[in-house]
Amino acid sequence: MDWFRFYTRALDNAKIQKLSPTLFKDWVNVMCIAAENEKDGELPDIDRYCFRVRISKAKAMRKLKSLVDSGLIDRVGDHFQVHDWKDWQYNSDTSTERVRKHRAKKRQEHPGNVSVERSRNAIEQNRTEQNRTEGARETFRFEEFWERYPNKVGRDKAYRMWLSVITAANVAEVFAGLERWEKSERWNRKIYHDPVNWLNEKLWEDSPPAEEAGQSSSAGVPEWQSPPYPVRHLAALARDPELANQQNNESPRARAAVIAHARENWDELSPELQATVKRAYSELEDV
Repeated sequence: MDWFRFYTRALDNAKIQKLSPTLFKDWVNVMCIAAENEKDGELPDIDRYCFRVRISKAKAMRKLKSLVDSGLIDRVGDHFQVHDWKDWQYNSDTSTERVRKHRAKKRQEHPGNVSVERSRNAIEQNRTEQNRTEGARETFRFEEFWERYPNKVGRDKAYRMWLSVITAANVAEVFAGLERWEKSERWNRKIYHDPVNWLNEKLWEDSPPAEEAGQSSSAGVPEWQSPPYPVRHLAALARDPELANQQNNESPRARAAVIAHARENWDELSPELQATVKRAYSELEDV
């Protein structure tokens, strides 16, 4: 194939926009060669690739590794392949010859029905293109979601969950909900949900818990019984990780409350906070 689709949405793609000018050129060369190779985004063997871009094998491998690290191509076995090629470079022209023969046959059998058949085919093709474009658009917006979501763990699982639950009908609501959570006291304290759970449980439909926005009071409740205490303590560790290295004067009950809260909400803590909590509480080393 002597062409490939290049979307204007590349202007908003964080992975592409973070490329250096030189690596951006290398990525475009990769796209050209993948299209030319006609194997669903797979690049030819490294020797042929080096010949096409006129560089040494060592230099080519360094450039390809950089593109792998950027998430724009994948290494599959002993070859490289453009990431999500089939989603973005779908081939809508594979049935051209079959359709041409079918129309020729129809013209011979029913000369008066040619315009009707042509109209029906055009409507069907437009519908197919529209569905593919909408699917590609919502697939593309995952990059925007991932760029904004603070707890960047399990990207591949999050991507698969995104494809299973996000549609053109609800994607605007998802980003509206994400904006609410970005402003929440919970996220300000660096206490996050796993992105897979956030999507699967459709938490974008909810508002952050009111008690974590300072709307509840625990006045008169002993510290070790008060649910906000573990939350406050983890928030303090998130703000100042050095607290984990200092002597802790918590009562046994307060310490147990923090440990229980951390275990229950472990997947919602950021990786940095998880490491800090483990330093502060040796009982959590097995988590």
